[in-house]
Amino acid sequence: MRVLHILTSGIFPMPGGMEASVLRIAKALAEPGHSRVIVYTRRQASEWTAAHPSHGTVEAIHLGLEKAFLMAPLEQRGRATTEGVPSEYLLESLRMDYLLALSAIREKIAAEPGAEHILLSFYLTSNGFIAQQIALALGIPHVASVQGSDFSRDFRSPYHVQSIRFVLENSRLTIANNHEQARILAAAFPGARPIRTIHNALEEDVAGQRWASPAGGENRLAADCEFSFKKGTHVLLRAVAELAAHGERISLTVAGRVAAKEKTYWDECRREYTERYPGVFCFPGWLAPDELRALLLSSAAYVSGTFGEGCSLGQMRAMALGLPIVATRTGALPDLCDGAAHVRLCAPGNARELAAAIGTMLAGMRDGSIAVDARRVDEWRRLFSPETERSDWEAALSAL
Repeated sequence: MRVLHILTSGIFPMPGGMEASVLRIAKALAEPGHSRVIVYTRRQASEWTAAHPSHGTVEAIHLGLEKAFLMAPLEQRGRATTEGVPSEYLLESLRMDYLLALSAIREKIAAEPGAEHILLSFYLTSNGFIAQQIALALGIPHVASVQGSDFSRDFRSPYHVQSIRFVLENSRLTIANNHEQARILAAAFPGARPIRTIHNALEEDVAGQRWASPAGGENRLAADCEFSFKKGTHVLLRAVAELAAHGERISLTVAGRVAAKEKTYWDECRREYTERYPGVFCFPGWLAPDELRALLLSSAAYVSGTFGEGCSLGQMRAMALGLPIVATRTGALPDLCDGAAHVRLCAPGNARELAAAIGTMLAGMRDGSIAVDARRVDEWRRLFSPETERSDWEAALSAL
């Protein structure tokens, strides 16, 4: 019997891409009679801690509930707003995470001493760092999973890079979610243990759904990036406004929520753009998956100004539907989309270059000089299938 212990920040139904991915992977690896999966969450908000039908046989243990009691004496010292520059509160918080997770996992191991116990973590610089210390204490193998923020932001931070080194050099295996992560992390840390690439899966069934150019040649662009600094939403808005100011008949729909700590900025930003460019911008808020697919299928292109991520659900969805894409040259896109005629990539943080790339894509689609590469779309569908993800994870764990 194999028992997989997964340390992570949260699990569905708590909202978030990583939360959904953790549950998907956990359920895929839970095989009755062969593998049992236990997920330990550090940051699950109390409103999402009730047992959920979607978890199936996956057991969820929420460490944050007990942690809130343990940390209560330090509340007046002030919390760190991020896991960046450490405060005294943050250092004690991470220590409590370690102690709570260590005790919970040790108890499960004691209950099944004859089982093969493996520790998995998602997000190197927090969960992975804590999980690696637990693995050393308990003498069990640790498999760490790189997330987009690990590489696009934390790898560039002097406060995080040593955490990454500690995990890469001590874990039994590290899972990257694109080849760029694997290649650069291996080069930066020659002492790293093996790094293996497994692409995330697209849960949604897109079989039978294919993008076709909208009737009437409407130049509607779609984005599901939300309103967030890290997604470069302000860069995208400026790029589309520049095209509209130069006479391009264009519109942009940006779906998604507003980053809570940036709300004042985005409220003003949305007001300004809708007033200055009537009919160009549409901000419908959060859309359900079927609503979002309908938006993408009725649009001329998917656009993104993100500053960096692995391979977002939005990007994967657009690729699997065969939608023309104009995005920044980050994460998995340069490797996965190399040579694809209907994908244009440009430098992150450059609104003018993004605007030019969008204009070129729309013009090419209108005059027929750019066509969707159907063969590449089929390749992406196979790559992003849940079965491919499951078999790749199973092969990685079996090789430990």
